[in-house]
Amino acid sequence: MSENLARIAPVFDAQGQEITIKTKTKVVYESQESGEKLHFPKTCGLQKEKPQYVLYSEIYATESNVVDKVTGEVTGIKLKHYMKNCTKVDNVSWLLQLCAPVLLTHSAALTKTDLPRLKDTSLADYM
Repeated sequence: MSENLARIAPVFDAQGQEITIKTKTKVVYESQESGEKLHFPKTCGLQKEKPQYVLYSEIYATESNVVDKVTGEVTGIKLKHYMKNCTKVDNVSWLLQLCAPVLLTHSAALTKTDLPRLKDTSLADYM
């Protein structure tokens, strides 16, 4: 189930500050498994709601030609990925508990000897 989870992809301005989504802003979702940019199909009722998280059953892609505006020639093919059978997730906490083993990985604690050795730096730079 966690591999079919998508959330609104954050958008940043030139200074690195996250831009808040307004009502007329088109949103793009990001797959939590692959990082793929995903969209709602035009017939999906969730387009206007813009939920923070959605679950989907599968992803499909459509192809469109990329046309040069000056010459009018086709210069390539563009793929756009869409989510199928979307369901909004109101409260994501239950989903995080269910999917924690997949979404989170644990490792042993790092020690001072595990830190990378770089020239002209001291261990104090890492603390």
